[in-house]
Amino acid sequence: MSRRNTDELPILPAPVTEPQPGGEVHVDEWVAPDVCDEHGLLRAGKVLEWMDVVGALAATRWGRQPAVTVAVDGCELLELVRVGERVTMRARVAHTSGRTIGVAVSMTVQRSRLDAPRRVLAGYMTFVVVDGAGKPAPVPAFSPQTPEELALHREGALRREFHRELTIGQAVLARPELLIDTPDGPRREAMILDVLREMGMKLAGKRWRTTGLRSPQQSYVHKIEPVRGGKLDFHGTLYRGTLMRWIEGCGAMSASAFVDAPARLRGVHGLSFLAPVVSNVFVHLSAKVAHSSPDAVTVHVQAQAEDPLSRSITRSVRGFLTYEPVAGDVVIPGVARADAEEAELYCEVSLRLALRDKVAMVHDAR
Repeated sequence: MSRRNTDELPILPAPVTEPQPGGEVHVDEWVAPDVCDEHGLLRAGKVLEWMDVVGALAATRWGRQPAVTVAVDGCELLELVRVGERVTMRARVAHTSGRTIGVAVSMTVQRSRLDAPRRVLAGYMTFVVVDGAGKPAPVPAFSPQTPEELALHREGALRREFHRELTIGQAVLARPELLIDTPDGPRREAMILDVLREMGMKLAGKRWRTTGLRSPQQSYVHKIEPVRGGKLDFHGTLYRGTLMRWIEGCGAMSASAFVDAPARLRGVHGLSFLAPVVSNVFVHLSAKVAHSSPDAVTVHVQAQAEDPLSRSITRSVRGFLTYEPVAGDVVIPGVARADAEEAELYCEVSLRLALRDKVAMVHDAR
């Protein structure tokens, strides 16, 4: 038998060895009754769980190492999703720094395949990839190409700058519109955290004569969840999608208690994961309203992990969730800021909402 001439063999394309800009992860789900509330509406906690799945996969593919959720920097739920509808959630890399990956997440919904998809969610998450020793690893740089990618990249830069300023204590309190510099705009005023606390004290010291104020303590909710082996991810820590679902449920109870009516999640403004949650601990979830407007309330949520054997407590999550009443005729009371801490949280929420509006302007200009 003659041997085949190797010159006649087809030339195969070289394998792709670099992440490709614009790569996308998507998942399709039917909204079944078991993921809906008593009104037949998709539970917001489940939405956050799905976000974590597609976001982590997109970040892992890009970084080529396991990804860990650092924060849900922002998320806007634009309309309700009902039982029986089909949702498609997409995640794509939008921004990178030396060791972080920003991922933009969106969700569309259809009643049937003949209907045009409706966009119901826009979100942004931050991840790090970890090496074999569990340390943050460098990530490949992302270079935006299309107008949409450029807008998402700009959003990532705005969010990263905001987080940096909040971390080192710089904030614009008197003029939130100057939260972020523009190339030709005025320089923002640098203020350290001591100024923020001082302003909180001044706010707390005022005599609030406006009627209709309600104490945040009336919205306080505390829950406890045990962490067992079946709830762990491949890092050996609590799956963060599960933690977000718990947090959202606690936040919804707090918002509903404050407005005396059922409330639904409308947005996330800075949900930060401070430390991983390990097995065999108890997670304490707490929520309390920190800010209100005529159409929504923003809840300050926290999670702490308690090891009852060592008697240690680790602060795990901190963030802000915004809710609106399900019914349109609910009157939302103002928040009575009784002490410096409550006033300080009110100021921080105001800054985060200003960032949300700035991000919206970036996408509107595209």
